[in-house]
Amino acid sequence: MRVGLLVAVLLLASCSLHETVQPSDIAPRTADAALRAYYNQLDIELPKAPAGPALPAANTVLQRIGFGSCQTSAAPIPILDQITAENADLFIYLGDNVYGSGRPGNATLPNLREQYANLAALPEFQRLRQQTPMMAIWDDHDYGMGDGGGDFAFKHMAEKIFLEFWNEPKTSIRRKRDGLYDAKVFGVKGNQVQIIMLDTRFFRSSPLIPSDEPFAKGKERYLPSFDPNMTMLGGEQWRWFAEQLQQPADIRLVVTSLQVLPEDHGWEAWHNLELQRQKFFQTLQTSQAKGIIILSGERHLSAFYKKEGIADYPIYEFTASSLNRKFADKTDEYDTLQLAPAYTPHNYGMIEIDWEGRNLSLQVKGENGKTQRELQLSFSDIGL
Repeated sequence: MRVGLLVAVLLLASCSLHETVQPSDIAPRTADAALRAYYNQLDIELPKAPAGPALPAANTVLQRIGFGSCQTSAAPIPILDQITAENADLFIYLGDNVYGSGRPGNATLPNLREQYANLAALPEFQRLRQQTPMMAIWDDHDYGMGDGGGDFAFKHMAEKIFLEFWNEPKTSIRRKRDGLYDAKVFGVKGNQVQIIMLDTRFFRSSPLIPSDEPFAKGKERYLPSFDPNMTMLGGEQWRWFAEQLQQPADIRLVVTSLQVLPEDHGWEAWHNLELQRQKFFQTLQTSQAKGIIILSGERHLSAFYKKEGIADYPIYEFTASSLNRKFADKTDEYDTLQLAPAYTPHNYGMIEIDWEGRNLSLQVKGENGKTQRELQLSFSDIGL
C-alpha cells in the first residue's frame, strides 16, 4: 500500500480531531480526495503575515522591482531591512521563503506552520511587509518536502498554509484551482510589466533520476531525464502559461523557483526534465512574446545567464539567492551560459526600469545594499 494511501486510511479511521466517522463520511476513494476532505474540516489556526499594502494598482508603472529567495525564519534576516530601505514598487519572493520541509510525515505539517509563524514574528520581516507590496511563489522548502514534486502527499495542506499566510484574497483564482501559479500586469500601454509566476512543485513528476556519481561536478545530485511522460508544470498550467504570453505587455518577468537556462550542474533545475526544458523554450518561441526575462532562485548563489536561439532576441535569466542562508563565501561554478562570476554571500536582486531611456539595470545587491554584480540591458536587447 502506498504511503499516502495508508496515511489517508488512518486519517479516515480517526476522521478528524472533533468528529466521529459516519458511513457517508468515507465516500473519498483516493488518498488525495481523503486528505482534501480531512483538510477541509481541520480546525487549526494557521499563521498569517502581518497586514501589508495592497499590490500596486493595475495602471501603476513599475520602476523598481526587488526579489529574493532562500531565507530561514530560524535566524534573523537583517538583509530585509536593507530591502525595506530600497522602497521598491514591489518585492517578489521566489521560493524557499521559509525552511519548513523537515518532519514531513505529519499530515498537518507542524514544522512548516511553525516556520511561517516565526517569520511573521520577525521585526525585520514585519517592517518590509508593512512598507512594500509583495508577491510570492514557493519552492521545495516552503512546499513542505525537500526536492518534492507532485507526489508529495500533503501538498494540499502546504498550499492551504501558503494561501493563508500570504493573505490571498478569498476571491483569488489561486484558491479555486490546484497549484499556486499566478500572473499580474502592471502599467499602461508602452510601460507594462507582466509578472508570470510558475509553480514548479505541485504538478512536477517524481522521482528525479539520482546521480550515479553524487557530488561529482555536473552530477552533484541528479541526472537529466528524457522521459516524455514526465512534466514540470502539468497540462493545465502549461496551457495557462502559453495563454499568459499572449497577454499585452512590454517587459515580462517569468518567475520560476528553479533555474531554467543553466545546464552544467547536477542540482535541481529544469534540466532534470530536459524535454520539459525544451518545451519551455518552444513555448517562448511559439508565443513570439517580447521582453522576456527569467527570474529564479533556490541555488544559494546569484548570477546572470544568457541563451541565444530561443526567440529572435537573447533570453536572459537572473538568479537571486540567498537572503540569509548562504552555503559558501565563493564558488567556482561557471555555467556555459553564465555571464559573470556568481555571487554567494547573502544578497537580493533588483531590477530598475528606465522607461524613458529604454534600458534596464539588473543588480545583485549585498547585505549592505551595495551592488555586487550588474547587467545593463537596453530594451532592444530583449526584443523591444
